[in-house]
Amino acid sequence: MNHRPRHLAAQSGFTLVELLVCMVVIAVLLAIVLPGLAKSRDAARRAKCMVNLRSFGTALEGYRRDNKDMLPNVLPFQYMTQRAPEEQRAALVNDPALLDTVEKYMDAPLPDRLDPNDAESPFQYRDPYFCPCDKDPDVGAKFGISYEYWAGTLMVVRELFAFDRNAGFSVTRMYEANGDFPVMGDAKPWHKQPGNSGQMALYFSDWHVDWLKLDAANVNQQTRDAIGIPGTPPAPPPSNP
Repeated sequence: MNHRPRHLAAQSGFTLVELLVCMVVIAVLLAIVLPGLAKSRDAARRAKCMVNLRSFGTALEGYRRDNKDMLPNVLPFQYMTQRAPEEQRAALVNDPALLDTVEKYMDAPLPDRLDPNDAESPFQYRDPYFCPCDKDPDVGAKFGISYEYWAGTLMVVRELFAFDRNAGFSVTRMYEANGDFPVMGDAKPWHKQPGNSGQMALYFSDWHVDWLKLDAANVNQQTRDAIGIPGTPPAPPPSNP
C-alpha cells in the first residue's frame, strides 16, 4: 500500500496563519465593496423616486390641458374616496382626492386593496404611487400612495385662512410665479442624505424633480407671502402626516 510522504501531507492543507490571512483579505474586500453596493442601491431608489414624481408631473400637465390650465383643487394627502371605508365615504363625497382626479392621465392602474372585499384592507404597493425609500410602509398602505400633493395643502390653507373660494385659481397662479414651490413630493424625509432636506419634490415651473429646496426655518413666511395670507397659518408643506 502506497503512502504519501509526510512532507507532502503536511503541505496539502492551509496552515492557521494562511487561513487567518485569507479571512482578513475577505473582510477587507467586503469592507470596500459593501458600502459601494449600498450607495448604488440608494442611488437607484432615489432615481426611481424621481421617475415616479415625473409620472405625476405628466399626469398633472395632462389634467391642466383639459381644465383651463388649472391645478386640481383636491385633497392634499391622498384618500381615494370610492375606495374609502363606508363610514368615512359620506364625509369625503364632496372632496375628491388627487388619484381620483388624475387617474385617466396616469400610465398605471390605481393601487387596489389586498382584500378587495374589505374596505379597511391595506393597499398594495404599486408604481408609481410609492416611494422606494419608504421606511414606514404603513403610510402608503393606508392611503394608497406615499407622496403628498402639497399644492392641495396650500389650497386648503388659503380657503380656510383667506376665505378664498377661488383658491384653486389663486394657488395655481402662485405656482406659476414661484417656480421654487414644490407641487408634490415625499410625504416624509425618507432619503437620509447629508446636505439636503431628505425629501424629493416635483417642482412646478418645468416639472423637474429635485431635493426639496424650501428652507424649513422660513417656510411659513415664504408661503404666507406667496399666497397672501395675513397672520400665521398652520405649518404649510412639506407636511409629515
